[in-house]
Amino acid sequence: MKKKILRITPVIILFCVYLCGYVYFSVHFLPKTIINGNRCGMKTVKEGNDLEKKRMRDYQIIMRLNNSECILMNKDVPYVRSDVRSEMKDILKKQKKFAWFLHLKDKKVFHIGKYVVDEDALKSSLNTFTFIHPEDIQQPENAKLKFNKKTQRYKIIEAVSGNKINFQKLISGVKRTAETKKTYFDASKCYPQARVDSKSKQLLEAKKTLDAYLSCTIQYKSGTKNKKTLNADTIHEFLCWDKDFNVWINESLVKDYVEKELYHVFNTVGAKRTIHSPGSGKFTISGGTYGNQIDIEAETKEIIKNIKNSKMITREPKYFIKVTGSNNGIGKNYVDVNISKQKLWYIRKNKIVFSSDIVTGDPTTGHSTPTGMYYVEFKKTDYTMRKYNAHVNYWMPIDTGTGVGLHDASWRGSFGGEIYHGNGSHGCINMPTSKALSFIICSR
Repeated sequence: MKKKILRITPVIILFCVYLCGYVYFSVHFLPKTIINGNRCGMKTVKEGNDLEKKRMRDYQIIMRLNNSECILMNKDVPYVRSDVRSEMKDILKKQKKFAWFLHLKDKKVFHIGKYVVDEDALKSSLNTFTFIHPEDIQQPENAKLKFNKKTQRYKIIEAVSGNKINFQKLISGVKRTAETKKTYFDASKCYPQARVDSKSKQLLEAKKTLDAYLSCTIQYKSGTKNKKTLNADTIHEFLCWDKDFNVWINESLVKDYVEKELYHVFNTVGAKRTIHSPGSGKFTISGGTYGNQIDIEAETKEIIKNIKNSKMITREPKYFIKVTGSNNGIGKNYVDVNISKQKLWYIRKNKIVFSSDIVTGDPTTGHSTPTGMYYVEFKKTDYTMRKYNAHVNYWMPIDTGTGVGLHDASWRGSFGGEIYHGNGSHGCINMPTSKALSFIICSR
């Protein structure tokens, strides 16, 4: 009998070990069991759940703000919890406890449960952060275009987000992050955003157009000399765009530039000139209607056209009237009227081809003939000066604004000398009828 007992003892021992293992692994997880990153091997459901609770206390979300980051710690205000007890029980129930000895080295990894967010606790936690309540409210600003004087082009000023965060949007974002078991949330999207950022298609197209316009350079010349340059330094002042970055050139600003910057440089009407005449000799004179006169409207349109075509060009301004020639611009053919000598000469090719005594305006009555350089605007015969109801045979106005001109004066018996002092005209240049006819003929 003693020998029989000794033969069955190892079986009993093995059975006891197996039975103990079965009982143990009925309430404990197998050694290589990992649940939600927790090493739950050889632990009960309660112990595994405690590990999960500890892990959740250490759970944190890194939030990216506008210009910084902050960490939302669950251990300070436990706003996220994980309910996994029932699912751990299911794992324990389904593990192969009958064959536990065959699975001691099997690694089993489980991801179970869902994160439950306590929204009230989350709100309380977030309300403690200073970024929720900024002292100075910054409204969002769109990306901008600004002229860079150094580069002579436009640069993009980055958009600025507002700093008053949308609290409900933040709560929803953090909750969604936690419920999807993530640890990073870009909260910068919860701030009020600018409508236009630096990558906006409209902004980039506008910059491209504006920079093309700025590449225009106009060198204005008079004769062979450059007298004025229009480039990006000034052109950028003409350029405009609306909130949708539709670009245009402000015509009124271009016109102002023509009137204020070009007109006084190139307009020579009434300018002081020194003249060499075979009649009066050398003299200096100013005033009158003669000279270069810029066509403001035409030049304005030409500038806009040049800018739109990104032209680099050297040219003269557009003129209504453009005078050319030697002798300070009057050329070789002109009429020389000398008030002090009461003489008129017609100069052709720098030679006197006609002369006449004249009577000019009476200075004693305030009707002096205006001095200066004028155009003979037109010639007429058989003309009545309505202002004085006086008939003349030949009429050649030099200033229709004031009514001054050259004409015959058949009512006068003599011309020249000092007649104009006390018996002069109302400003016109009087000539004998025969001389007026000769003048018209030779000056054709």
